[in-house]
Amino acid sequence: MSQGEELGAVVEFKAVRFTDAGAREETVHVPSEVPLTVEANGVEVATLLCTPTEIPSLVLGFLFSAGVVRGPEELREWSVDPTRWKVECTVARTPDVELLGKRVYTSGCGKGVMFATVAELAGRRPLDSPLRVPAARIDDLARALQGASPHYRRTRGIHTGAVSLEGELPERWFDDVGRHNAVDKAIGDALFRGVDLSRCLLLSSGRTSSEVLHKARRAGIPVVLSRSVPTHQSVLRARDMGITLLGRAKGAGFLAYAHPERIVPNGAPAGR
Repeated sequence: MSQGEELGAVVEFKAVRFTDAGAREETVHVPSEVPLTVEANGVEVATLLCTPTEIPSLVLGFLFSAGVVRGPEELREWSVDPTRWKVECTVARTPDVELLGKRVYTSGCGKGVMFATVAELAGRRPLDSPLRVPAARIDDLARALQGASPHYRRTRGIHTGAVSLEGELPERWFDDVGRHNAVDKAIGDALFRGVDLSRCLLLSSGRTSSEVLHKARRAGIPVVLSRSVPTHQSVLRARDMGITLLGRAKGAGFLAYAHPERIVPNGAPAGR
């Protein structure tokens, strides 16, 4: 990468490949990563290790998931300094960083659900959504997710996130070196576009952690789909929050770890 060149999602390097036949130099591509500091009303909220693309959507999605803003209308002004990788924004309410950072545990005889912040605990009320999605549509989405990112095909080291309206193929896909950031970008973009997230599925190429479940609950998204497997905390949270949690979805079947009633099995009568 040359001096002064704009940083994108992928950076090119020379590397040496070693095989049984010997060694040779070749050109490789790796995902870019920067420490992006987010400051709201003069308060430093977080530093995100992220791919420096779709920064407005990333910032809105992150601030929304963290409970700092309730929608794009509360993100009133913002600017990005790419020399320091710092975002300065004006929001409706100054965030209480101490409150956001407190970790909370619910009781459960050793199997309680862990909430990373008080804001997450506040969003614990179960979702009640009439959304129903055919299982065949889930397979279609999983196949689309697998091939959606040209950056992944070049690097094998980047995550993809998207929002699907009622099981339709997403209009936009978002890449990031961090799976949480890819999810934030997808949610932030949907918020900017005014999408009704209560009718949506959240798609992620990465493991569904409890933090990803919180982001879905905060956005009111009733179905989360991943090609990977969830953690035990995310299964507990999904069951607690009323979220349909789907994993190991690779285009030929999948597992529903929580609330399978939103998925219409293949061969089931219409309207079931």
